[in-house]
Amino acid sequence: MNPLTRMLAEIVDHRLEGAACAGEHHLFDPRDENEPADLYALRNEYARAICGVCPVLERCHETAMNMRPSDRTGTWAGITFDHRGRRVRIHQKGTAQ
Repeated sequence: MNPLTRMLAEIVDHRLEGAACAGEHHLFDPRDENEPADLYALRNEYARAICGVCPVLERCHETAMNMRPSDRTGTWAGITFDHRGRRVRIHQKGTAQ
């Protein structure tokens, strides 16, 4: 389970209470190895759009930056991270760089 999914399900410390992504965690997950690149790019675009209107964006960013890099996967605060917690850019055709 993605750390964002787990955190939103538990909301133990209320850091992300009120997050716009609640209930939409599947959009923020990292790319599945069988997921077509263009579908992933579209999903990532939706996730980042949700982040753009989120009332807890700053807290989400702080949370992500304070995590172990290996737990910081998928999209956090409009930033996409790979399975090692490194930032990735998603190109329009869905390829990560």
